Amino acid sequence: MSTHPGIHVGPQTDLANAVKAGWKWLMGIGVALVLLGAIAIVYPVASSVASTLFIGTMLVIGGVIHAVYAFSTRGTSMAMEIVSALIYLIVGFMILAEPISGVVTLTLFLALFFVAQGIFNIVISLARARTVPHWGWMLFNGLISLGLGVVILAQWPEASAWVIGLLVGIYLLFDGWALMMLGWMSRGAAKESAS
Repeated sequence: MSTHPGIHVGPQTDLANAVKAGWKWLMGIGVALVLLGAIAIVYPVASSVASTLFIGTMLVIGGVIHAVYAFSTRGTSMAMEIVSALIYLIVGFMILAEPISGVVTLTLFLALFFVAQGIFNIVISLARARTVPHWGWMLFNGLISLGLGVVILAQWPEASAWVIGLLVGIYLLFDGWALMMLGWMSRGAAKESAS
């Protein structure tokens, strides 16, 4: 669809217009996420427990959804869905019953994930060094992930008290900052199109 020769209106244009119109929301949400991220960084232990409780709650909800789906289906998939529902529910309730143990376990899994991801990125970047441009960035990413995983493992389980909360805080901070920047740029674009 076109309203003028050379100007195409479609889903991308609609999205761009929506972003321009909603720049205040983007700025507001961005500021809120930056504040939440700062709080999580200042209080990483409370943030770690809150994150673990959130994960436990999501697992329980996921278990209920799997159970509902299991009893609404027939055939061989029903047994698999019931098993999935039980796993979700058991793990979710265990985390909710013992959030501190959940934090320790999640921190271990997170550290192992960083180590595995780091090794994978290092191997892939070195294997493709001659064929992929800017392969050094993937190598750098792999080294940072591997280093972070090793540091967390070296301090585990003591690090469990603050690692998840700190990482959640950093993520929220950067996500909020990105939304604020998007809102700021959209504000400028909205002013230009209005003039």
